[in-house]
Amino acid sequence: MMPNLTITFGIRQTILQTPWETRGQQVAPTIDTHTWYTQREVAAQKGQIYEPDLEFAPNGPFYGKPGYWADFAPRFAIAYSPDPKTSIRAGAGIYYDHFGQSLISIFDQNGSFGLSSQVSNPAGQTTSENSTRFTNRHTLPFSNGTAPPTQNFPYPAPEGNFAITWGLDSKMKTPYSEAFDLSVQRELPGGFTIEAAYVGRLGRHLLQSLDLAEPVDFVDPQGGGDYFSAGSQLSAQVDRNGGNANATVTAIPYFEHLFPFMANVDFPGESATQAIYRNEWAPYRGDLGATTALADIDFFCAYGCPAGYQSKFWQNQFSSLYALSTVGMSYYNAAQVTLRHPLSHGCRRTSAIPTRAPSTSAPTPNVLPNSRTEWPSGTAASSTRGTPPSTAPYRTSMPHT
Repeated sequence: MMPNLTITFGIRQTILQTPWETRGQQVAPTIDTHTWYTQREVAAQKGQIYEPDLEFAPNGPFYGKPGYWADFAPRFAIAYSPDPKTSIRAGAGIYYDHFGQSLISIFDQNGSFGLSSQVSNPAGQTTSENSTRFTNRHTLPFSNGTAPPTQNFPYPAPEGNFAITWGLDSKMKTPYSEAFDLSVQRELPGGFTIEAAYVGRLGRHLLQSLDLAEPVDFVDPQGGGDYFSAGSQLSAQVDRNGGNANATVTAIPYFEHLFPFMANVDFPGESATQAIYRNEWAPYRGDLGATTALADIDFFCAYGCPAGYQSKFWQNQFSSLYALSTVGMSYYNAAQVTLRHPLSHGCRRTSAIPTRAPSTSAPTPNVLPNSRTEWPSGTAASSTRGTPPSTAPYRTSMPHT
């Protein structure tokens, strides 16, 4: 454009195709699983239950469905010299990752319901005491039945199986990075040159694991608050009592409202909170965790449930439906000041002071102390950011020729 100004720009298009079965032997959920995941929590926050079943149907390019992503990555750079002793440079660009091979393999093996013959036992049912035993190498210790000769679609995952398996997030996007830099260089007296630079790289749509079927943070419609708050209160009472299951505890409105059928389980006049504390929370707090205790009283109805009772926390097909989702973010910001001197008497001196501050973001886990981690559905990925300490080491070098 001008003798002292150079501008470079362009755009790169990447077509990322996904592997697909040439005869159509692949399936996908019939509904938007990401919306299903977030809507479960939205309803729970209103004291409502939203747990529709997941069904699977043939999908992919064989059936005319999309099988690729078309990503556009712009690039821009500028170099400017306002005077003979000063140079200013800047640049920015988007860079897409190539991903998906492992994800396709996992879903093909564990998430293709209706095509796979694999059946897993429900969560929390098999222990060291009742699990199947090996008899001899010619006898299978269990049977999953016989696969049907044909399969009708859409195929619903087995009802009441409460399975732990893999799923797929329907809102995945190609991970990419936004990279940019700015530097100013100035010639100083005595042959020295000083340069100050900034470099940044922001990761977007990075792969993170989500549990699409995780238990929701159900809010009591009668005003007793949410599960995480009530569970933390009950866990705190376990700690104060040193884990003593026979200690008397204060009734918590949340448990009284949601589980009134737990009252009088052990003796007349016993509150629902006391029964939950005595039989579940205190024994399992330091071992299997609060999530197991909640599943016993809410999903498995270990102490009995009213007719027509529906779990307020889980969807009955899955207890966990792990999926890779592109909800992660990362941040890297660095500054550097460099002082250079050209060859003199066979020596060249370079001194630099770099500083950097990387950080990452992911959905925020709600954790009951000393229990299994629980992630509230639909939590914004930017709600938690882990930031390591910034570093500012001083470096100097003197190559000799």
